[in-house]
Amino acid sequence: TLLPNLENVPVRLYAMLFKLGVIEPTWANCLTFIKAEEFEADSLTGYLDRDVVRMAILQHPIPSDSDSFQLRQFLINAGALSDAAYREYTRALPKSF
Repeated sequence: TLLPNLENVPVRLYAMLFKLGVIEPTWANCLTFIKAEEFEADSLTGYLDRDVVRMAILQHPIPSDSDSFQLRQFLINAGALSDAAYREYTRALPKSF
C-alpha cells in the first residue's frame, strides 16, 4: 500500500519514500517534498520517471496556482528525466506557464 500523503511523516524520510516509490503519486505530495528543507532532486526525478507514477499523476492537471510555481519550474528543469517522461510532463504544463 502507498502512503496517501506526507502528513505526520518526518521530513528526513521524504527522500527515502520517493526513492522507494511508496508515496501516492499526487502533485501535492511532490510539492510538499520540493518545499521541504531536505529536498533531493534526484529522488523526485527518479520517482517521476517511473511509468506507473507518470500514468497516475498525469491523470490530474499540474496545478497552475502561484503556490505550485516551484513544482512547474522543477519539471521544466528536470533534464535527468527520460525523454518520454520529460515530453509528457512538459506537455501537461499549464499553457500560461
